[in-house]
Order: sequence, then C-alpha cells, then structure tokens
Amino acid sequence: YKRTRAQEAARAAGEAFAAGVTNALAAGKTFEAFAAEQNVAVTELPAFSLASPAITGLDPRLNPNTVKSSAFSLQPGRTSGFVLAGDSGYVMFLKEKQPVGDDIVKSG
Repeated sequence: YKRTRAQEAARAAGEAFAAGVTNALAAGKTFEAFAAEQNVAVTELPAFSLASPAITGLDPRLNPNTVKSSAFSLQPGRTSGFVLAGDSGYVMFLKEKQPVGDDIVKSG
C-alpha cells in the first residue's frame, strides 16, 4: 500500500513538473531556472547515441534504453512528459542534437 501511494505521489509530482516546465519554457524561462525554482535536481548527460551501451552519469535506477528512446524522440528545445521509472522518474529536456563527427563515421 505504501509503495503504491509513493508511486502515485511521484507520478503526480512529475506530471505537475512536466506541465509547469512546458509553460515556463513558453514564457521564456530556461529548464534549469524552472527546475531550481521547484527544487528539482537537474542532471546534464554527456552526448550519446542510440548505439551507446551505457550513458555516463545516468542514475543507475534508470534504464539507458528508455532514456535513449526519450531523448531521440524529442526535438531540441522540447521536453518529454514525465516518465515513471520504478519508484522515481524524469522529465527530459533536449538542448541540442549533435552530428556524428567525421572521424567516428570513418572508423565505424
């Protein structure tokens, strides 16, 4: 019962944050500024690809494949909805998509 209630509370808080950040971005605020106002931790991840086996700095409770799927479905400057992940979750903001470097393309 307690676990179910905690998950419901996490989902409600995450969905409220997702809606709030969408409105904040439309009003000209940054993702980071809104998260700070809401006392929500922000984790900036390094560049990764769909083929990356792992994502450096990713919370171990999160599934890297789910995170990659979220990231690659976004357009730069957009946020995902709240993604429930076990007893936690996340809202992703995509700053930019970077092209693969020529050296990587030639070696792969």
